[in-house]
Amino acid sequence: MLDWAALWPCARLQQKYALVAYLLHILHHALCAKKPRLYKQDNPVTARLLAKCSLLLETYHPSWFLFNGHMQTILVAMGCDAPQVKYKREILSLSDGGIVSLDWAQHPNGDTYGHDHPTVLLLHGLTGGSSEIYIRMTAVKLMQAGWRVVVMNARGCAKTPVVTAKLFCAAYTQDVRETVRYLREEHLPTAPLVAGGFSLGSNILLKYVGEEGESCLLTGAISVGNPYDLLASNRNLMHSWLHNLLYRSALTTNLVTLFFEKSNAHTHFVQHPAIDLNHLRSAQSVWDFDDRLTRHVFGYATVSDYYRDASCSQYLKHIRIPTLCLTAEDDPISIHTGIPYDDCEANRHIVLAVTERGGHLGFFTGGSVVAFPDMWASNVFVQFCNAVEDLASNAIPLERPGVSVLGRLFQPGIKPSSPGPTYDPSPCEAPCSTTAQWVCVTLALGLGAKAVYDRRSTLLGTRIGWY
Repeated sequence: MLDWAALWPCARLQQKYALVAYLLHILHHALCAKKPRLYKQDNPVTARLLAKCSLLLETYHPSWFLFNGHMQTILVAMGCDAPQVKYKREILSLSDGGIVSLDWAQHPNGDTYGHDHPTVLLLHGLTGGSSEIYIRMTAVKLMQAGWRVVVMNARGCAKTPVVTAKLFCAAYTQDVRETVRYLREEHLPTAPLVAGGFSLGSNILLKYVGEEGESCLLTGAISVGNPYDLLASNRNLMHSWLHNLLYRSALTTNLVTLFFEKSNAHTHFVQHPAIDLNHLRSAQSVWDFDDRLTRHVFGYATVSDYYRDASCSQYLKHIRIPTLCLTAEDDPISIHTGIPYDDCEANRHIVLAVTERGGHLGFFTGGSVVAFPDMWASNVFVQFCNAVEDLASNAIPLERPGVSVLGRLFQPGIKPSSPGPTYDPSPCEAPCSTTAQWVCVTLALGLGAKAVYDRRSTLLGTRIGWY
């Protein structure tokens, strides 16, 4: 027989826990649920896009147990094993002898796509790949909406072999350029082709789109969690013990592990005269890694020169296709001080949507300790792609008569080398979602008072330097 008296303290504790959680939920909703701030120009194209993107005009409700950008970002890093996406891999040989891999998402019910089917190209973040939670959740939603999805895995990422002495680089857009050209030549010469990038991938994407200008072969572009200014982002990673603990060391470890363990990249640099592999292995920051490797490979005198050249903010004024930029003000990695508000607003082709909460690539909404939250940004992603497709089919003029959103119809260029054989990559491994959420809930209850205090201090005009 149960001893109810013995269980009473436990029951009281659970009641208190539930009450605290409920009160934090109400307070969090009152303080953090806000509409995205939009920076844009008023014109027929923008109006048409926003009419199809209702989520950008409505209140975004961050998950109640994710009190700040750190919580959102941590949950992205911990990930979830659902949804599962099966890919078929294609190896694309590039003009300089290197390769990238294209992971084509397979529709869960076995549907196949025609030759010229509307397609979305996804670009992952630093050291990521097609198995990342933000890629999989976005891919599933896009396929449900009728889009074909392909993920470009950068050199050395997601088990993509490195065959030359060149790894991925934030300033190097040629791999994306050749991938887009290949897709246009071989898969969809006229159908809408939208590209979406996340974190570093979004920086590379917008730099490419700006470089191409009027000649861009994409129908539209979407940027999520873009750092925009790599110098500002790097300074932010070094400015506090919390950033050192949570982000700088993790990003550096991921880079070193990818280079030396998860890929064969290091084998191509053994004889490189400017690179000391032992020195590279001991890198303590992303800056160190780029100083000891990237700047030498790509010909930069200093890391600062490299970061200045790689920052996409200077290319935004040249973008000539419909572009959506999603950014969270509490992103602890892509710092809000680097957001180019005026440059985005000055370009009639760009819509910048800034949420108060969302973290780095999180934008979680809903969910609980037993149900993984949804990604608001993925839903916006689908709405924008559908809006761009609608614009393309109706051919609204942009720059001058005769130039539509689909615009610049594909013109054959230099064809990349033929792709290699296809294969199915091994399924990703991700931690259990329940474990991830309980960790976040525990952190939330511990840091909730701090988050509320930060918010209250901001309202009172006091700047709190805790990110």
